[in-house]
Amino acid sequence: PPARNDQGALACGALAADGGPRTSKTEVLQLRMEAKDPGEPGVALFCLKRLACCLKVSDYSYRASAQVLSTQSRCCEVRGADLRSLHRHIGMYLADCMMDSLPELFVTQSAINHVQGNKVEGVVAAGEGITVLAMMRGGEPLASGLCDRFREAMLVHCNDGEDTPQIAVQGRVVIVADSVVNTGTSLDQVLKGLRGKGCRFVCVAVGVLQRNKANMIEEGCYLGLAAEGVAVFALRVSDNSYKGRGGTDTGHRLFNTVQLEGERKGGGA
Repeated sequence: PPARNDQGALACGALAADGGPRTSKTEVLQLRMEAKDPGEPGVALFCLKRLACCLKVSDYSYRASAQVLSTQSRCCEVRGADLRSLHRHIGMYLADCMMDSLPELFVTQSAINHVQGNKVEGVVAAGEGITVLAMMRGGEPLASGLCDRFREAMLVHCNDGEDTPQIAVQGRVVIVADSVVNTGTSLDQVLKGLRGKGCRFVCVAVGVLQRNKANMIEEGCYLGLAAEGVAVFALRVSDNSYKGRGGTDTGHRLFNTVQLEGERKGGGA
């Protein structure tokens, strides 16, 4: 079976012996030519991991820890403040996955005061240079969880990419957060609005991603969106294309607003 995508494996799922994605000599040569310093050791592997993330959705539904979170999120008794807290934990979980998969973007070294009284070098979550875009309204709790991990990140609420100031994303790592991506229409609108705004790298963090949309992403629909690539992290990829209504709508469940049915667009879970 294809290798799972924790380390950004290519669509074929093949991994090289050193843990990096296996690719052709032609691709390596092309990536080296595009790199700022083609002779720098490790540049090809670094670029290949970025390319791999553009081609493969990171789906964590096979993990027991992710299954626990996704099971709770589908429980009808979990709603309101409890569901918002759960989505916040999902955001933190996906942030940890990002740090594992793309440490060059999401972790950094920092001197700490050791308990033994001396200073030592440690590894901490990055924050500066990261912008979290919370897709309104369902993405806000998950986005808050991402910011709990990346504590210096800028948090921006958005309805579409056009309403996001360029200064908030230019030259930065941008994480677009949403609770559910079903058809992907809203997500596509946000990402379309980011094109041409100079994003360094774009990540999508989502609780549930519908499989048809995941397939479109793996076919390259978001390639070229940012200077250094695009990555998609989903707690769960679902074969269910059901669109929630009333008490099954994720937004209504998050904010106890089932009475407003018909006033807002629904989102399945």
